Amino acid sequence: MITILPHPVGDVAAAKASGLLTTQDYKEYLLPALENKLIRWPIIAWYFEMNDVSGWEPAALWMDLKYGAAHARAFRKIAIVGNATWEKWMAHVMMPFTSAEVKFFPLKDKERAWNWVGRR
Repeated sequence: MITILPHPVGDVAAAKASGLLTTQDYKEYLLPALENKLIRWPIIAWYFEMNDVSGWEPAALWMDLKYGAAHARAFRKIAIVGNATWEKWMAHVMMPFTSAEVKFFPLKDKERAWNWVGRR
């Protein structure tokens, strides 16, 4: 499940994920939210909080990878927030595929992640 979060800085997209991420999550929530930001700003920052994410449907993971490849230069910062070791690993795996500065933050430091992703 993906929930779009409000953020006071206009060029920051923010989402919280939990459970199994589905194609419906991407089609109805995440991708439209990112696209709406990219309509207004050529480069955005993204805060992505994961709380008990159990994985992706294969088609949802494919959508994620395709979107990331197509928009590799559209992000200036990406904050990955979570507690699982694989989430930290995911942040490192993303780095070669984006021009964004990517950082992992533990959930206990999510306020620091919000501040970091909102700074230019």
